Amino acid sequence: MAKWNTEASISGPLPGSNKFVLNSSDSDTLQLVVAFDATTNSQHNLPSYDNIVAASKEWWSNYWVSGAFIDLSATENANATELQRRIILSQYLVAVNEASHNPPQEKLEMFLWHCLHFARWGHYGLLSRSVPNTYQRFLQSSIDRATAQGYAGARWGKMTDTTGRSAPGEINSLLIWQQPHVMHFAEYVYRAFPYENTLREWDEVLTATANFMASYAWWNTTTQVYDLGPPLYPVSENTNPNCTINPTFELAYWRFGLNVAIQWKERQDLAIPKDWVTVRDNLAPLPVIDNAYAVYEGIPDMWKPGTTTLQDHPAMIGIYGLLPPPMTGTPLNLTTMRNTAQLIRNHWDFADSYGWDFSMLAMNSLRLGDVDQAIAYLLDTYYVFDDAGYPEGGNRVPTPYMPDTGGLLLAAAMMAGGWDENEGPHFPIDWNVTVEGFTPSL
Repeated sequence: MAKWNTEASISGPLPGSNKFVLNSSDSDTLQLVVAFDATTNSQHNLPSYDNIVAASKEWWSNYWVSGAFIDLSATENANATELQRRIILSQYLVAVNEASHNPPQEKLEMFLWHCLHFARWGHYGLLSRSVPNTYQRFLQSSIDRATAQGYAGARWGKMTDTTGRSAPGEINSLLIWQQPHVMHFAEYVYRAFPYENTLREWDEVLTATANFMASYAWWNTTTQVYDLGPPLYPVSENTNPNCTINPTFELAYWRFGLNVAIQWKERQDLAIPKDWVTVRDNLAPLPVIDNAYAVYEGIPDMWKPGTTTLQDHPAMIGIYGLLPPPMTGTPLNLTTMRNTAQLIRNHWDFADSYGWDFSMLAMNSLRLGDVDQAIAYLLDTYYVFDDAGYPEGGNRVPTPYMPDTGGLLLAAAMMAGGWDENEGPHFPIDWNVTVEGFTPSL
């Protein structure tokens, strides 16, 4: 639904597109109001142009003054200037492109990670002290999906609608790494609002999520551990799903998610399902090949240059970057982790990677104590943000690819706020940085 303030005509769509053209020769000023809500069926229901302008000014003022902020303007370092440009424009673009209660599903995870750090709690409609509308809306369809597949609880799919139907794509139904996102988000909400209310409001969602995770893992009578897959696609999405078993990131994230779910029951003095503890404590160990963490257990040619194993997302790096090792319950070998980071830096095909890989790598570099390498990843030649600040998708995905935006902001937030037992800021020594409003990451 649309209305305008002068004599004008609208035509379209243009051939081969969804573009419409509004023409007016009556005035050099055109005031246009458009509603994208299907329930708005009359021009009389539309707000006035002046009211929209006033509300917009108030909203943007609140947006910029009430959230956390990084100021890199006091240094003339070119890298600091470029990073500042990307951060500011990314904050703006996230607000204008991810509005509404139903942002594009694949973009949601990085957008919410951004919200967790960059916004004061409750600033965004999608994430507040209550369970996000997204989870409430999709919970039943996620339960139905798990039931249809023979599992307990709720299985969170990738790129689904409210009925649980998956968008076209051969990998969506076999991805599992998004499942513990719920625990990740909930734990940050509890940090901001450590109240009984928060625990009660999230309990149903976390319980259903953990029930699926416990039922999905299967007991390997030969190795005497719980395995994940096959079939599954890991984060990297380019392996044979029928051969993929115990991917490194998914194992660590599974432990993390179950650990959070258990802690939430303890906080409420509620009974802890025994299978949650059993699976968490008996998951397969993180796979190691050539003294470095592998994509998955037994993957051939793991560190052989020129192979597809060195393409797509280097998710193994996320077990000590995005994820906090103490909360994963994962015995992490820092020597193995450093070897992994070095091998990825030397051999990974970054031209084939998605942009948010660089923010994941930057977070790993920060935890390893290499701030300069973190900056280098955030400004890598393959991690491109155009003149308007939009992240370019490269040769793999469309432009703009908004997960790159959320990833950049999450990594920048970790630089500003640090993490548990190592608070920020973490920037190069010669940068005169001012930060405000941040709390440490997990």
